[in-house]
Amino acid sequence: MAASSNADVCLYLVAIFLPFLSVFLKTGCGCDLLINVLLCLLGWLPGVILVECGGVGMG
Repeated sequence: MAASSNADVCLYLVAIFLPFLSVFLKTGCGCDLLINVLLCLLGWLPGVILVECGGVGMG
């Protein structure tokens, strides 16, 4: 197994909070970035809508 460089470690940390940013930094603006942004929105947006509409955890 190859050792990770400092840049790779930084990308791992960025990927935890902003996955699409790490994809952009690694591959640039392309199909991979578009797919990643869409998948992030599909996971984040429904959760925000659910909370705003009085869904889970709002008592």
